[in-house]
Amino acid sequence: MVSLAGTDRMPMVAALLGFAGALPFVFFAGALWLPPPFPSVPFAFSGGLVYGAVILSFLGGIRWGTALGMGEGEHRSMTFAVSVLPALAGWVALALPPLLGVGLLIASFLLQAQWDVISVEQGRLPAWFGKLRMLLTAAAVLSLLAMLLRLVI
Repeated sequence: MVSLAGTDRMPMVAALLGFAGALPFVFFAGALWLPPPFPSVPFAFSGGLVYGAVILSFLGGIRWGTALGMGEGEHRSMTFAVSVLPALAGWVALALPPLLGVGLLIASFLLQAQWDVISVEQGRLPAWFGKLRMLLTAAAVLSLLAMLLRLVI
């Protein structure tokens, strides 16, 4: 395995696309707090929930991709297996009642971020990736918390 711990410089395109990808979270969460008629609460809530599930699937795909570059072994097999869990969590979140679905998304984003940071610390991912993931996870989780709050108020 090649150590990636020394690669600290974040590619500009990764930062730009990452932050652009956080905007729909902010949009849907913010839209829930706007007065009617724009947009409707069901539209904004569904949009945020579906977007969260899609992004979780994307994050799992990133980790599947990292497993492709690993040598044969138990860690590679475990990475392949665990990398499908974010997509499954997103799918289940869409089938659950709203409060539980948002809660599952929040927990899943936090667990995925923890896995990513641990992988950075172990030298399996570049240092910049951990920094970016923490920022983007904060945006996603804060937006989902705003959605959750709107559901209970």
